[in-house]
Amino acid sequence: MIKNKLDNFTLLVFLQQFRILLAGGHSAAQSLKMLAETSGLLRLRTYLHAVNKLLESGGSLNESLFMKGHPFPAGMEHCFHNMPDKNFSLEKLIYSLEENYKLQSGSDGQRIGLITWFFGLFLFTLIMVLITPIFQNMYQGFGSNLPIPTVIVIGFSIFLKKYWIVIPFLLILFFILTIFLKNKFKIPDSRLHYIFSLLSNQIENGADIKQALSWAASSLDKQRYQERIHLILNLISNGSSISEAFRQARIFPEFVVHVIGFGEKGKDLSAAFKNVAGYYRRQQKLDFIWFSFIFFILLIALFGFIIIALYLPLFHMAGTIG
Repeated sequence: MIKNKLDNFTLLVFLQQFRILLAGGHSAAQSLKMLAETSGLLRLRTYLHAVNKLLESGGSLNESLFMKGHPFPAGMEHCFHNMPDKNFSLEKLIYSLEENYKLQSGSDGQRIGLITWFFGLFLFTLIMVLITPIFQNMYQGFGSNLPIPTVIVIGFSIFLKKYWIVIPFLLILFFILTIFLKNKFKIPDSRLHYIFSLLSNQIENGADIKQALSWAASSLDKQRYQERIHLILNLISNGSSISEAFRQARIFPEFVVHVIGFGEKGKDLSAAFKNVAGYYRRQQKLDFIWFSFIFFILLIALFGFIIIALYLPLFHMAGTIG
């Protein structure tokens, strides 16, 4: 029915409104009907009207909300389809999803940072290809008397003009390699926050750790994430303590293992998982802040070096004349 999936921000608003209506005492069917009437996005409003008709004809929430061509992410569909039992709080499930997509929506800011990075790269290329040759022509008579920083900048400008076609391929290769290595050896903080939020809410609703892990694994949309959770589940089933199973998974810092260990000893795993979820939420924000800070420092240093290098011969000339 709808080929394009909802963006993270639209999905976050939908989940927040859905949860608020449920908390106000409305049924899931009533809540979706109200959202269908008030949604500002035409394609979502059209889809929710179709969902409401199916619900009124006796369809289940899962069947109605996730019809063929639905606009929701696969992870959200898995969560609904794998809800452990009818006593599980739909409101808390939606809150877990809401927290997840709040982080994903925040990652849109990272995309803006990435766009800024590419703009900086474009500006750097513009200076090296168009502006630096002007200074190169000015300094032709200087010969070997040019300062070393100026020689470096002019030399790189000549290289860039000659082999410019290689630069985009190197950048693309760099980004692909970075993303591959990051995803190969580390589950993103946003996904870990999501996993621990699900675990916390499930245990709070009375499930044991094995049930919670099994549901969390089946709710994830990537096989490698599922494999990590199943590894922890198998270790616990074979007699390992919960904290030791998380340690042997080799994807969590020791701090997280200790928090889970304290929760295990104190019989309060829900609070422990909630604390860990909060840790990964803060960690993602901190990583982005550090990335932005280092990027701008490097950008300022690079452009500062280029400007000084290009004007250095003029400063030397002015000093000689003076």
